[in-house]
Amino acid sequence: MDETITPAQVDVAVQYLRNKIGTAPAVAVILGSGIPRPALDVGAEIPFAEVPHLAPPTVEGHRGVFVFGAAGPARTPVVLVDGRPHYFEGHAGDVVMMPTRICARLGCRRLIVTGAVGALHPGFAPGDIAAIADHINMSGYSPLRGPYDADWGPRFVPPAGAYDEGWREAAHAAAKALRIKLKDAVYVMVAGPNYETAAEAAALARLGGDVVGMSVVPEVLAARQAGMAVFGLAVVVNIAGQPATTHESVLAAAGEAGARAATLIGALLI
Repeated sequence: MDETITPAQVDVAVQYLRNKIGTAPAVAVILGSGIPRPALDVGAEIPFAEVPHLAPPTVEGHRGVFVFGAAGPARTPVVLVDGRPHYFEGHAGDVVMMPTRICARLGCRRLIVTGAVGALHPGFAPGDIAAIADHINMSGYSPLRGPYDADWGPRFVPPAGAYDEGWREAAHAAAKALRIKLKDAVYVMVAGPNYETAAEAAALARLGGDVVGMSVVPEVLAARQAGMAVFGLAVVVNIAGQPATTHESVLAAAGEAGARAATLIGALLI
């Protein structure tokens, strides 16, 4: 599906949201499949469907809502992106990256991006949560492909070092204080929506991947192009390559581990 979203269209969406909210957010959080919201004093909830030029997600478990509010005693202004559009829904990169670009233009300088993932490395199992240390894009596409507009930022975005090490260290310290086990992982993005065969999962593990999913990378690239700092968090919901994996089982498995992820995210927002 050929879709081009221009900076002017994103600015229209941003102005629409600004007219609905009070304080501009400083931190954005993108929630993956089945991952609950962290604690937030909610000020406004705005569905994607109301926002000009923004495509609502069609995947179960992705509500497609911007949630604006304040976190913790410091009243950190936050926007939660509850649901996301995906490449496998037929969207071009401009559409997949649009929620992140909206957050950047609203004033967010930091992004927490999350995703439900399958385990590739034998040291990972359903129920684990992991800070993303790096990624491998095996989707076959770059969301930055296509006509270039300098208003987005640099054309050639260096993803090396995209996941902020200081923020990741802070996450490990917060997890230790909360008695939450937090691992580090290399995230592999595949195009989807099919899950991996056993042979594909084994190959991705040999390439250095620890976990595999169908999102995260587009938002990270959009955030880095806009100059945002990024922390990635993966919630392991299945063993990649198993024939019994379904989207329903993924959503069910995200429950308890997702709650721990939400608690950790909340600690990073205050």
